[in-house]
Amino acid sequence: MNDRESGPPQSKQAAVVALLDRADQAERSGQPQQSAVAIERALRLEPGNPVLWHRLARVHLDQGQYGQAETFAEKSNLLAGDDNKLRARNWRLIADARRAQGRLADAEEAELRAQKFEEREKKGHWFWH
Repeated sequence: MNDRESGPPQSKQAAVVALLDRADQAERSGQPQQSAVAIERALRLEPGNPVLWHRLARVHLDQGQYGQAETFAEKSNLLAGDDNKLRARNWRLIADARRAQGRLADAEEAELRAQKFEEREKKGHWFWH
């Protein structure tokens, strides 16, 4: 098995963990832009990590950057595979972003998609969507 198959090397994982710690600290300190910078750096190390894309979406949502939040949550969904819990969280975030923009019908559609993935998670089934 090579590194691509077994996951990122330990040093890369340690760097991502350190960057996420920095992002958490920045959020707690009321510095959302610094949090976003740390997450973006982590994404350069692990661009296929759907959790990092979700975290970036959450920061942008909290900053009122709703279009970017929606885009990053959609990217997370593309990478999430059969992680129904994450996909549901992404759809809830998308619903919040759409609602904040006054797109209520679109927000309702996103909420329904979130419910669908939550139901799949509860049943232990997964389907590609």
